[in-house]
Amino acid sequence: MGAKLSTPRFLVELPDADPFEVQAIGADLVRWDMTAAKHKWPSYDTAPFLWSTFLAWSAGRRTGQVSADMTFERFADVVVQVEALNVDAVGPTDAGPAPA
Repeated sequence: MGAKLSTPRFLVELPDADPFEVQAIGADLVRWDMTAAKHKWPSYDTAPFLWSTFLAWSAGRRTGQVSADMTFERFADVVVQVEALNVDAVGPTDAGPAPA
């Protein structure tokens, strides 16, 4: 990925592991949308910790920094911290101005 992405980046701290950085991409955002709808979770702006934890887990699994067999529920139970590194990242419904 050569272009600078505006998608959320996170610093993730799990117990007994070195902290790591991960960046969500479109696939992670789509996974959030599908999972949140399926489970009737609140929107990202109503539940920002759920959203950021899910994106960190999804991106971590995609990149191999989180074990493929770690479920989101387990990850959410054990994660020490998920810190947003680019707090000005565009949220999933804040697409910016419409094209002309």
